[in-house]
Parts: sequence; structure tokens; C-alpha cells
Amino acid sequence: MANNKLSQLEQAVGADPHNAELRHLLAAEYAEAGRYDSAKAEFLHAIALDPGAHVARFQLGLLLLTLGDPAGASRIWQPLEALGEEAPLWHFKHGLEALIRGELPTCRRELGEGIARNAANSPLNNDMRLILTRIAGETASVRTDFSLYGGSDTRH
Repeated sequence: MANNKLSQLEQAVGADPHNAELRHLLAAEYAEAGRYDSAKAEFLHAIALDPGAHVARFQLGLLLLTLGDPAGASRIWQPLEALGEEAPLWHFKHGLEALIRGELPTCRRELGEGIARNAANSPLNNDMRLILTRIAGETASVRTDFSLYGGSDTRH
């Protein structure tokens, strides 16, 4: 089924290569399939086509962080700073950057605040909760399902 979805998205992107939302969805599916280089490339295409594709930008940073590139994640997330403290992604960015620095209380506070402000993307909240569980020392596995974040509104 996943291969069918990938094929459909690849065809859709081929037919409409300037559609940032389709590229975002394809990137998420590539990430889920473990095709990380393809995922990174598609996330970058989505962001280049629509610099306001904030969820795509956040997901790319999360992917980079997951792949062991915290500096790359921070660079990708930098434009999220302009969203301001009202935006859940701003708090998620700050929380994960605190995690990178080993500042666990700040990480917990920022991720919690982001979750509280994020009514639009429950799969993203679930992933942030998994990170909180993991840093609390519980035995949860942090697995991000990028395809669940959706792409109908990438500006959250």
C-alpha cells in the first residue's frame, strides 16, 4: 500500500512539479519509507517553492535531528523564529534546540507549551509527547510518522 501511495505521489509531483504541498506529502512518505535522501530533497523543494511551508520546514529539521545532524536542524528551523511565541512550531523549535543543548527543563517547558498551543496537528503533538516521554526516562520509542502530519495546510 505504501508503495502505491508513493507511486501516486511521485506521479502527482511529476504532473505538477511546482506544487509545494505535493512535494511536502511526497517528502513525508519518503521519510516513512526510509528514503531519507529523497525525503530531504523533497522537503527542500517544498520549502523553496513555498517559504511559508512551516510544517515542511519543521519536519525537515526533525528528520535532520533524527539522522544526527542537530546543526543542520537548527539552520533549517531558523526561519521559524519569525513565527513568534504564539506559534506552536516556535515552541517546538525552541524545545528541540534546548534538547540539543542538554537543557531538559527548558525542553520540557517549550514542548509542553507548543503542544498546548497546537490544536491543528495532533500527530505532531503525539510526536512531541513521545519525545517528552523519552527524556523523562520512560521506555517509549521516538518514531516520527511524517505522513500523518498532513499537508493541506503547511503554514501552522
